[in-house]
Amino acid sequence: DVAEACAIADAQKVEFVLSVPCFEVWLILHVAEGCPGFNTATQVGKYLKKFVSTWDKTRLNYTDFQAGVFEAVERAPRLGDPPNANPSTAVWRLIKSLKGEKIAK
Repeated sequence: DVAEACAIADAQKVEFVLSVPCFEVWLILHVAEGCPGFNTATQVGKYLKKFVSTWDKTRLNYTDFQAGVFEAVERAPRLGDPPNANPSTAVWRLIKSLKGEKIAK
């Protein structure tokens, strides 16, 4: 259960890097301003293929998304926070943390 896992992580002061409904939401934000809500990861993959026709879940090509990393960092918070918002992703928090930037809760 995601809510229980989030509660445990909060209690242990561990930051979750969750994406709803899946990681590919983060990838979409590299190539698009935003995206609609999704019911399944399959729907997200089909939507992503509209922007990156060569995308393959089993062979992620970083160069397809590299140019949009910092745009994705700016776009992601606008979607809301996982697990409550669909779509949403917290991967932007990881990127900021790796850059040594402070992240407001």
